[in-house]
Amino acid sequence: MKIDREMLRRILTLDDSQLKFIISRIAAQTGVDISDFDMSPAALAKLRLAVESADDAELEKLAAGLLGGNN
Repeated sequence: MKIDREMLRRILTLDDSQLKFIISRIAAQTGVDISDFDMSPAALAKLRLAVESADDAELEKLAAGLLGGNN
């Protein structure tokens, strides 16, 4: 799976409420259980920072892990 950096940046600029909604929708459509995920404002800020600082290979590896290699 090739990560679209520009689209990812746009998603991360959404406010916390919108970002939670997008994360929930993506998780539901891919079958990922996020019920135990911390979606607090502090956790979302850390997520934004981690994604911004990750390179493409790291993001692709993370996506593959979350999606069980089905990407």
